[in-house]
Parts: sequence; structure tokens; C-alpha cells
Amino acid sequence: MRVNTKKTMFDFADAKEVEKYLEKLRTNVIRQLRKGKTVSVPDIPLYSIPNDSTIFIDSTDVTYSSHGIHEFPAKFIPHIPRWAILKFCKTTDREEKDKWILDPFCGSGTTLVEAKLLGVNSCGVDIDPMARLLTKVKTTYYEKHELESARSKLISTLYSSEIDDIEVPDFPNRDHWFDGEIAKSIATVKKTIEKVSSDKDIRDFFYVCLSAIIRTVSLADADQIFPEKTEWGLKKKSKMDRTLVFNKFEQSLNKFMPRVLKFSNDCYKDVKAKLIKEDARKMDLDKNSIDVSITSPPYINAMDYPRVNQLEMYWLGLLDGEKKIDLKKRYVGTEAVSSRDYTQLHLLKGTKYDDYNKILQKIYKVDRLRAYVAYKFFEDMKQNFEEVFRVLKKSRGAKNGRYIVVIGDGVIRKIPVPTHEILARIGKDVGFTLENLFSYVIRHRTLLITRAAHSGIINKDWITVFKKD
Repeated sequence: MRVNTKKTMFDFADAKEVEKYLEKLRTNVIRQLRKGKTVSVPDIPLYSIPNDSTIFIDSTDVTYSSHGIHEFPAKFIPHIPRWAILKFCKTTDREEKDKWILDPFCGSGTTLVEAKLLGVNSCGVDIDPMARLLTKVKTTYYEKHELESARSKLISTLYSSEIDDIEVPDFPNRDHWFDGEIAKSIATVKKTIEKVSSDKDIRDFFYVCLSAIIRTVSLADADQIFPEKTEWGLKKKSKMDRTLVFNKFEQSLNKFMPRVLKFSNDCYKDVKAKLIKEDARKMDLDKNSIDVSITSPPYINAMDYPRVNQLEMYWLGLLDGEKKIDLKKRYVGTEAVSSRDYTQLHLLKGTKYDDYNKILQKIYKVDRLRAYVAYKFFEDMKQNFEEVFRVLKKSRGAKNGRYIVVIGDGVIRKIPVPTHEILARIGKDVGFTLENLFSYVIRHRTLLITRAAHSGIINKDWITVFKKD
């Protein structure tokens, strides 16, 4: 578990004076929030936050431990699962092997990393192959001497030219994205990893280090969220060669190794973090087996995840070009749907959704495809809510039986979609009680530049706390 060794004034002050100061601070924060002001806080407070209030999390520390390994689009900040686990799950400062956290849209593993650092078992679900690989590597315990020894052997072999018969894999538009010599160099690194690494956990770590440089050594502009050639990007890459690939890979190893070793040092080694089946709408979990669920589901038609990491997944063998469309169709919130699906308007069932169905009708008039995508998103999320309700234990006072959902509202064809309100309504229909609802200002702006024009800009995310009574 992470330990903060820095001394503060609280280490030297009288305990009663500290408590008095903290209570005054807490009272002032709550007063300001109730006035409708956005309040800056260093972390999400564990005390009760007024409904419909907004906080600004004044912290840039989002890449500590293994969180900083590899880029992944639209990640949510680790503050949220850490807050949720401490508030709704943890009862002691020690590991709690009888507790289980679930993230049904685990992405690159933010929730599972925090759970293992805090001593709670966790399981994650995600359809995305790259997400599952990253989650696995970021939550794996590595022995320092084993990893360092494997790294030394890998680098020594790589530069010794001992690898023969290099076969460059074939995948869609390979020669459009990669110079021939660069492609051969990447293939050399990959084959070297496979030759020297018999331990699957270590081999997967090396694969992630290789994946992290793919965009940099390709002909795609590394500053774009999707693979794209730009004049500026090509100019920067005009002098790439074999040495560059090897050097970049070694730099990636040197950057990520301290992070996984820091995680391994700080986490509870025997606490489990596992991946289960891929579909958040039908999970391979027993009824009443999960204490708390925490997630940040996809935004409506906001992110084409397979396209973002397609080059990396092609190289690692995680994506088959012929099956790419089939994979995309399985994502919640996907736009990869048949034209037959949106030949007519689809509406959410029940009079309680009348106001939201009016929004779908407005979208349908200007964009039939995205009206259906929005409808399908909420239908899929309803199935997810039903599954989470099934596997969650009932609440016991202030602990257990919570589903924390982090989501931003959307804009489709300039029409606002109050996603958090609709999910709140769905949660109630499924059987949850809406216990708390507040928002935080998005400080890290990556998502703002990646969303298509029809999707609008998300300035803040809503944190909704559902309770199973």
C-alpha cells in the first residue's frame, strides 16, 4: 500500500486542535457547495457531499504507481475509485481478502490498480483487447530481480543481432503506416521478446513497452488521437531508422519498469485482481458476490476505441483486420450498427422516459444513425445496471451495496443529452436508490480534443452513487 512519508503540520499539532481545524474546513466546504459554488479540494472528501454540487479536484497526481503506464483514451482519474473504496468498502487499514470490487467497464485498469493498492480484491470486465492487456500488466506483481534480469537479457539480445528470419506481420494498410525498415525493426523487437521471455507476465509487460512506441515510430502523427498522417507529423519523422526503434523501446522499458516495480512494492501481493468475461451486460459472477462496483462507462458515440489503438493491436496480434468491424459492434455506445437498425425511431419504454424520448425524437429528425446509437446505449446500460444489481450484495449501513457510475453528459448534433439523469432514472427502475449525485470539473483535457463535432465537449463528469437496499 502507498505510504506518504512527508511530514505535515498535523504530525506536530495537538490531535484535538487538528480535529477542530478539519471540522471548520469541512463546514466551510459544505457551505460553499450548498451555495452553488465550485469548490477546490485536494481529493474527493469522505464526508457527505451535497447533491448537485460541483468540486474541482486540485491534484495533478494521476500517473503514480502503475497508472502512468501506456496511453489510453478517456481514462477516469484514480481519485474516484480510491474515494469509493475508502468510503463504501474499506473498514480497516489492512487488506480485506473477503471484499470484492467490480468494474464492469474497467478500461486500462484504474479501479483494479487502486483496489490492489488498498488491499481489496477486484475483478474487471472490458471488451477492448488493449484494455485487458494493460489492466493485466498494471495489476501484476513483479519480482524486481526477475524483471531486471529479463530486461538485461532482452536488450543484450536485441543489440547483438542474434535474431534471424524476421517475418513482418501482414495487416491492413501496414505499408501506409510504416516504413519498410521500421516495420522490420518492430518485428525484430517483438520476436526478441518472444525468444528471451518465457514468463508470460514479463512477456506481456515487454509487449506493453513495445506498444507504447508504435505510434511514435509509425508515419502517423503521434499528437493525434486516431492514426492520421499530417504534414507536420511526417516532417518530424523524416529521419527515422532501425536505431530509433531500438532506442525508443529501451526508453519505454526504462520509463515503465520503475512504475510497475513501485506498484509491486506498494500493493498487497496476495490480493487478487482478475479479468472475467468481456461483456458488461452478462457477467460470469455469482449473485450477491460483489461488495462495491465502480465504473466509468463509455460516452455515447464519443470514442472509437478499436481505431485509437488499432496499430498497436495489429502488431501485438490482438486485432484481426477482418474481424475489426465485428469487434466494434460489440462495444457499448458503438456507431458500428446496421442501417436496418435505424430505419425507424426507437424509444425508451415507459412514460417516465417521455422527456428523454423527446430528445431522441429531435436527434432522429437530423441524424437517424445517432438517434439509434443513443437509444441503444441506454438499453445496453440498462442491461448492465440489471447485472450489477444482481451481483451486488445489499448495503450494510454506510458500507457495501453501492454502484458508483462516473459519466459525462453529451451533445449530439447540438442537442444536449442529460446522460447522467437518464442513467439515474434507469438505476431507479432496476431497483437502486439514488444516494448521491455530484460532479467534478474535468481538469485533464485529453477528451476534449478527441470527440467528434457531433458529440460536443464534456466539461465535467457526474459521480452517481446508487445503493442496493
